[in-house]
Amino acid sequence: MQTALDTNIFVYLVDGRSPFHLVTLEAVAHLQRRGVELVFTVQNVIEFWSVVTRPVETKGLSLTTSEAAARVEWIQQSFTLLSEQGEIYPQWKRLVLEYGVRGKQVHDAHIAAALVAAGVSHLITWNAKDFKRFKSLTALTPGEVLAGGLDQ
Repeated sequence: MQTALDTNIFVYLVDGRSPFHLVTLEAVAHLQRRGVELVFTVQNVIEFWSVVTRPVETKGLSLTTSEAAARVEWIQQSFTLLSEQGEIYPQWKRLVLEYGVRGKQVHDAHIAAALVAAGVSHLITWNAKDFKRFKSLTALTPGEVLAGGLDQ
């Protein structure tokens, strides 16, 4: 089973100062022990780079480009990048129109479209409410994962 990780999962995995760090780490480790293939999209990497390189004052991590590149390399080595091939744009267009997606939420719709195009139905995120509108996705928080949300 493939399960996607949202951008905020990667941010909290590398931000040891965050109060979300440990539970995020535990949830990812739990899934890996169960043999779940954890995947991500190009959009996740783009958003991750944006967050980790912006200043702390604007809710970033103030990493240098070299530090960010090392974290991205770790992500690529540790998890599976979904192909950009396929029907992502038509899926994205369908989702934004069907669900009336506006503003910054279009980035989440792009992630959802990539997952739908790849046949991935589960997403781990700290912003599950932002993905609940997409009926083809099941969005769970790390806490829900640890409580057995993916166990079946």
